[in-house]
Amino acid sequence: MNKKSTHKIVESVASTLVILMITLALTSTLTTLQVYAHPATRAYVNPPKVVYDMTNGTVGTLFNLTVRVEGVDDMKTWQVKVYFNDSIINVTRWYEPTWDPTYVFYGKGTLPVPAPPKVAYGPGGWAGVGSALFPAPSEPGGGFTGNGLLCIIQFNVTATPPEGQTYSCAFNITSPQETFWVKVGELVKRPFDTYNDGEYLFILELSPLMILSILMVTTILAMALARKRLRKI
Repeated sequence: MNKKSTHKIVESVASTLVILMITLALTSTLTTLQVYAHPATRAYVNPPKVVYDMTNGTVGTLFNLTVRVEGVDDMKTWQVKVYFNDSIINVTRWYEPTWDPTYVFYGKGTLPVPAPPKVAYGPGGWAGVGSALFPAPSEPGGGFTGNGLLCIIQFNVTATPPEGQTYSCAFNITSPQETFWVKVGELVKRPFDTYNDGEYLFILELSPLMILSILMVTTILAMALARKRLRKI
């Protein structure tokens, strides 16, 4: 092999190594971006379960539900829509918790929609609320980043179940087009990566008096049946 051929082979190997090094560097950068640039976001109902019985609830009982978020980055706007069963509970109002240090827009000017205490409501059972920084941030970094509280929604118990039965429904927020957030500098509605719904239960167990009545009726029927059998003997 002459010197000219050897020189060409060396140049070819060198070029290949440079291409491989560039490819590896780009791959490493892309992998890093995928892992670290977009942390998972989550919207969830808190408490995850609301439970009542005759000892702590009745028609007219009021309770609050909160919706919280995790992992948002430079958020300027948010909206929440909660679906529920309005034959057993109903929404009464909502609060923009501006007094709470964990509120995502704490200490900043906002434009809540609709303005509390009014709440957007639809037949069948849904409640919609939202808020945006006002004035809107003009530069990146002016929004909220991290975990925090979005809203407090108040509900009213409108029906209790018959004895021995349970009324239940979900507090469903899993609707990417209706529960979303918007980042500073963007107009796109961003869905959350994860949605965790809540649950409502009203359990009406048999009262001691009802249990005693059932036992008495059962005993009387059993005695009547026993006498009937004795007469046949």
